[in-house]
Order: sequence, then structure tokens, then C-alpha cells
Amino acid sequence: MIDRTADRFGLRPERLAGDTAYGSAEMLNWLVEERNITPHIPVIDKSARRDGTFAREDFRYNHDSDTYTCPAGKTLTTSGTPATLPVPSPAPPPSSNRAASASASRCYSPT
Repeated sequence: MIDRTADRFGLRPERLAGDTAYGSAEMLNWLVEERNITPHIPVIDKSARRDGTFAREDFRYNHDSDTYTCPAGKTLTTSGTPATLPVPSPAPPPSSNRAASASASRCYSPT
């Protein structure tokens, strides 16, 4: 639809509104990175887990050390490059990839 509008009318939007059907990470990334369009679209919430992995709310964030602790008490660290920007206060949003991507099996401590 964006290409059709551009072809027919010569219009290229700077902003785009949509419902959650367009709120996937892939779609939002495409709009921002490839089309340079500011999306005003609710993000699809995939925080609730039914697949044996922990949900975001299962983790505790420690602002001082910039780490998360899983339900089994293990500290999660990032596998990426540390950000050069300051961490927002009081804590980053619960959508952090570190917490969302951790699985129950990697956090589990057998006794």
C-alpha cells in the first residue's frame, strides 16, 4: 500500500498509524529502518509465555549492576556489546531482550 500510494500520488508518509495487526517486530523494523517512517502502532505483546520459558515479569532487574535475576536466582548477563548510552532510570523497560529470551532450561538449577 505504501508503494502504491507513492507510485500513484507521489506521497511518501513520514508517519503511519495502524492497529496491532501491524505491530510485529519485523513490521516495525521494516517501517523504521527500511522506509524511514515513524510508526504509531501498538506493539504486539508476546510477554506471556506458554512454551516452558519464563515471562518478562518473572525476572528481577538490578539497576546498580544492570543485570537481571531469573526465578532460580541466577544472574543473567548480556552476550552483546555494552551500550554506550546511559541506562534509563529507574530501570529499562521490561521488553529487554535479555529477560525475554532466557529460557527456563538455561536458568534451572537441579538440586
